Amino acid sequence: MIRAEENTKEKKLPKGITRCSDGRYQARYTSEGHRYSLYGRDVEELAQRLAQAKKQAEEKKKAHEQYKEMLMLREQERPRCGLTLNQWYEFWLNEYKSTTVKQGTVDSYRCMYDYYIRDVLGDKMLSDIRSDELQRFFNDMSRTGYSKATLSLTSVVIGSMFRQAVKNDLIGRNPVDACSLPRGRRKVVERQALTEVQQERLLSAARGNPVEGILLLALGTGMRIGEITGLQWSDINWKKNELYVRTTLKQRRENRNFYLDLPKTGSSARTIPLLPEMLRVLRQEQAKRKAERKEAGSSWRPIAGMEQLVFLQKDGTPVSGQLVRQQLTRLIDGMNGQLSSAAKRKTDTPVDVRELEPMPHLTPHVLRHTFATRAIEQGIPPKVVQELLGHSSITMTLDLYTHVLPQTKAEEIKKLDFLF
Repeated sequence: MIRAEENTKEKKLPKGITRCSDGRYQARYTSEGHRYSLYGRDVEELAQRLAQAKKQAEEKKKAHEQYKEMLMLREQERPRCGLTLNQWYEFWLNEYKSTTVKQGTVDSYRCMYDYYIRDVLGDKMLSDIRSDELQRFFNDMSRTGYSKATLSLTSVVIGSMFRQAVKNDLIGRNPVDACSLPRGRRKVVERQALTEVQQERLLSAARGNPVEGILLLALGTGMRIGEITGLQWSDINWKKNELYVRTTLKQRRENRNFYLDLPKTGSSARTIPLLPEMLRVLRQEQAKRKAERKEAGSSWRPIAGMEQLVFLQKDGTPVSGQLVRQQLTRLIDGMNGQLSSAAKRKTDTPVDVRELEPMPHLTPHVLRHTFATRAIEQGIPPKVVQELLGHSSITMTLDLYTHVLPQTKAEEIKKLDFLF
C-alpha cells in the first residue's frame, strides 16, 4: 500500500524532477551539450530553481549567438591585411623598436615572442586575430601556470605590435584592448643571502680565482653582475673614491656577441662610494690587467670599444655572466667536496659547527642580496640602500629585504624603552 502511494507521488512530480534514494529531489536540465543537476528537499522550491536555471541558460545561449553574429559583421567591415603575425613582428621589431628602445629591451621582446607567442599565433593572419582568441591565449597561459609577470610582459609585446598595426591602418582596432589579463600564478621568490660566516668562507675559497675581484666588488657595492662586468676605468673617480654605474655588459641571444647597453632603469645609473677595500681590489685588477696584457702579447684581442673594461679575460675579451656563474659553481662544489672529505676522515679536532654546514649553490645575484642584507643589518637607512642598489622605488627595496627587518625591528624598538 505504501509503495503504491510513493509511486503515485512520483508520477505527480514536475517534469525534469525525480526523487533520490536519500529523500532529496533532483532536477536535471541540458544546456549547450552539457547536463546539469540541482538538488533540494522542497519540490516547489526546486521547480522554481530549475525554471530559473533554464531561463538563464537560454539567455546565455542567446547572448553567445548575438556575440558571434556581431563578430561576423565586424569581420566583414574590418580591413584585410596580407601579413601573418610573424611577418608583422619582424617588421615591427626592426623598424619601430630597434631604433627607439635599448638593445636589451629588443632582446627581451625577441625572447618573449619566440618562447610564448610564435608557435601559437605566429602563422595566423594579422587581421584575423580576434580579442576572444587572444583572451583564450592568455587564459591558457594562466592555466599552464605562468606567473603574472610573464603574462604581463607577453601582453605588452602583443599589445605594442597591434597598437602600431592600428596606426599603420593595417587593422581597424587593437584586439588586446578588449582582453582582461588573467590573474596568473603569483611567483613566490625567497631571497637568498649569505650569512656572515658563509660570506667569509666564500671569500677565503675565492682567493686566486679568476673572478675573485668580481665577487669582492659584488659583495662590497651591491652592483648587478652586468654592471660589474661592464664597468670601465673611466667610470672610476680615484680622487672622490667613487664609481659611476653607466653601462651594463650583455650578450646577444642569437650569436652570443657582447655589447654595452644602458643600465636596467633610469635609477640604475648611479654613483657608489667605494670602501678602502674596494679601492684596493680595483688597484689590484689594474695591475693584473697590465701584466696579463704584456704576457699575452699578440694574443691580446679585446673587442673594439671594450678595451677599457675593468674585468677582462687573459686574452682581453670580456668576462661573461655565464663565466662568473660557472666559477661560483666550481667554488661551491669544491668547498662542499672538501667538507665531505673532512667528514669521512672523522677528525677529533674541534671545529666551528657552522664551518661544517654545506654551502648553498649561488648565483651572482645572491651576492647583491647579501650586500643589501649586510647594509640593513648594520642600520643603513632603507632609502640609502635603495639608492646604492639603483632600485626605482623604496617599496622594491623593502619588499626584497623584509627578511632582515624583523631582526632589526626587535633591536630598534628597544630604543623606546626609556619612555616606560
